[in-house]
Amino acid sequence: MNKKRLFVYDTCRGFARFIKINFSNEYEILTCNLKRNLQDSSIEEIQVAFVNINQYEDVVDFFYIRSKVKFVFALSKFPDVKLMLEEFQDVIFLDLDMLKSDAIRQILDNLKIMESN
Repeated sequence: MNKKRLFVYDTCRGFARFIKINFSNEYEILTCNLKRNLQDSSIEEIQVAFVNINQYEDVVDFFYIRSKVKFVFALSKFPDVKLMLEEFQDVIFLDLDMLKSDAIRQILDNLKIMESN
């Protein structure tokens, strides 16, 4: 059985590790932690991406990924970027302040909805 693929863009790697630990049994996790490798990634073949905006420069990569992938989860530690992300109707914003168990539940609930679409 082929696992569905999730793409994680995280230049600091901590969130990517969180996704791998909690979701690798059910999904194939592809990660990118270097800006220069992003263009080499075949993200057009992937339905769901996670983008952790660790630096303001990552916002450009967020828009690139958003243009290639059907469903995007996004998170950021910057208050102004958080406000921007919350405005997008097609982006699921993950709050870094929530408990890990709540984040896992939010991700799982949204993945189920996405898979039914």
